[in-house]
Amino acid sequence: MIKIETYPPLALNEIGKRDNNEDSIFPSKGGAHEYDRLFLVCDGIGGNAKGEEASNIVCEAFDHVMESGRQPSNPMIIANALYYAEEQIDLFVQNNPEAKGMGTTMTLLHLHENGATIAHIGDSRVYHIRGRTIRFVTSDHKWVNKLVLSGDLSPEEALIHPRRNVIDRAILGRQERPSQADVIQVTDIRAGDYFFLCTDGILEGVDENQLVHILASDDSDTNKLGEIESRCNEKSMDNFSAYLVRIRSVNGIATPWTPSVIPLNNAEEVITAIKDHSEAINHHASEFVDLPIAQTPSQTPPSIVYPVDEQAFSQLQKNEKQKIFQGIIFPIVLTILCALTTVGGYYIYDHFIKDKLSLEQNPREARPTDKQPEKLKKENKKSESKQPAKKKEEKLLNPNSPNKDTVKPDTN
Repeated sequence: MIKIETYPPLALNEIGKRDNNEDSIFPSKGGAHEYDRLFLVCDGIGGNAKGEEASNIVCEAFDHVMESGRQPSNPMIIANALYYAEEQIDLFVQNNPEAKGMGTTMTLLHLHENGATIAHIGDSRVYHIRGRTIRFVTSDHKWVNKLVLSGDLSPEEALIHPRRNVIDRAILGRQERPSQADVIQVTDIRAGDYFFLCTDGILEGVDENQLVHILASDDSDTNKLGEIESRCNEKSMDNFSAYLVRIRSVNGIATPWTPSVIPLNNAEEVITAIKDHSEAINHHASEFVDLPIAQTPSQTPPSIVYPVDEQAFSQLQKNEKQKIFQGIIFPIVLTILCALTTVGGYYIYDHFIKDKLSLEQNPREARPTDKQPEKLKKENKKSESKQPAKKKEEKLLNPNSPNKDTVKPDTN
């Protein structure tokens, strides 16, 4: 068990240069205290489709399911809270059809006796910063990020791509499209560490290097957040919201999650992430050296899926095996059918069509074959026997006609 104490958390939830504010945070701005342990920052999407309603619904839903963070959390609890939040969005859209299409991103930080749970959906981020090092940052669910990972875009090209702000994952409701969260457990937490949750509007005003340098300065947390706000007011074109949580003290050792709280499909991935963090906590503080931001190791948190019972999971496995079997057998059967069709077509052409076409195109060259009727063979033989007699008759009628067998006399 680990006991974590924080300094008073600080928040931003600003309209910026927009006409309305679609961002929501939990606790509300000015409402957080040192004893609070659950923090959310959500960026609503949908514009006229009430994105502000979606972001607020998600904050309230997670607070309700997670009981304001009073109990430890794990991937299953996050999945259940997300399920409930999506149902609440569906209910709102059912009662307000004009809100169809609304949605929101979500970032979550939960400090508890087993460390910290970080979850996110969309392009809002959570940073874990120590000194001048970003120890962890969530990976945006963006369309251009997939192109970078596939090698179709360079990181530099992604920054200026026309569709760089298009996200491919958000909380839209179960009727619209069920989503899933990336979830990770952090057990290596130390006094002085910062957790910073923010929407993409914040990152329009400050980049990662500026963020690290601001938080590493000797200013008070209030002044640090004030500088971030000032930069966003100047540069950001969007709403911008954030939560700054600074760790005061840490006592005890966190207990890593066990497979019993991890969805089965991703258990191995999550356990690997847990192992990395649990190994890090055993090192002495002096053994850690701050790295330049460019060299900070990247870490992609594992995705989770909704919990399923054993019967449903068994049926899912059977379905997957059937898909694999069909994927192997179908191409083989198709190849055999194509081969048989080709061979059969050639056989028909060679035995039934080829000779007929030849006779039609060259009737004078036709000769009796074993396939021709016996009557045709006899007629051809009679025709050939009459040829010598015909030649003799022509010679008698025209004795002056040239003959290749007659020797022309020498006139000399």
